[in-house]
Amino acid sequence: MHDGEVFTGGERALLRELHWDVGQLLAAPLRAVAAWQAENRSGGGGGFSFEFGRTRVDGRWYEWTPVEYWPDARPRRWRRGLLLREVSITYTRLQRWVEAQPGEVRDKALTWWRTYPDNTRDLDALARLALAQLADPEPADLLEQADACWATGTEPKTTRSRADE
Repeated sequence: MHDGEVFTGGERALLRELHWDVGQLLAAPLRAVAAWQAENRSGGGGGFSFEFGRTRVDGRWYEWTPVEYWPDARPRRWRRGLLLREVSITYTRLQRWVEAQPGEVRDKALTWWRTYPDNTRDLDALARLALAQLADPEPADLLEQADACWATGTEPKTTRSRADE
């Protein structure tokens, strides 16, 4: 995450689910927001749902429980259960976040979105760029990472360089 707008873990998770839309936002923020407001579109699947409203995007995660199985024990039908997490982000915050992105990121986004005058559109590259901007921030140091692991009961993440191989 760059200086400027900082998202919570839940907000980053919502934006990662919508990374194709976030790519458009990075390339053309005013046009993207205007389209989202006009479309009032929603969707989701697998226990996740989202909705683009007039002033914000909302996301919800639900328990996703199998309720019927095929003879080979694969789930056949699922049921939405309890609400696990609900997140909203205003378009104003999203626009501030885009404005805080480095010029290089915004230039790449615009290039990979553009179809005129030259067709340089590469939606896969744009999606990867959006996901990279939405990655979880790394802990400042190992002590902070250890504290986070202790608090959440998770294993620390390790990174390896090619020199380690």
